Amino acid sequence: MGSSLVAWVKKRSRAEGLAKGLAKGRAQGELTAARALCVDLVKQHHPSTLPLVAPIIEGCPDARLLREWALAVPRSSGADFVRLVTESEAPRASRQGGTSALRTSRGRAAAPSRRSRRSRGR
Repeated sequence: MGSSLVAWVKKRSRAEGLAKGLAKGRAQGELTAARALCVDLVKQHHPSTLPLVAPIIEGCPDARLLREWALAVPRSSGADFVRLVTESEAPRASRQGGTSALRTSRGRAAAPSRRSRRSRGR
């Protein structure tokens, strides 16, 4: 009885590990396909902008954003597409842990302590 339980657990853990590996591989494949499609569309519609946007496209970890860019390529001019890619890259880069000058300047001043308020009335 014990050995069949152990066998069942091993079989299930292998299946779960395989499923996780497949999901990760599927996501990586989707990302690779989205990057390739985006680069191919840029080559076809705006080849002169490729040196500017290719590094950003290759470094983008978001398949949804890559699809948005790919759909925008035929509808926009080269300059508009470069602007779209570079502007959407800037907020993503600042979200990855860098402190923004705006964020640090908006801090609130510390409230006075209770002790200092009580001492005023005496």
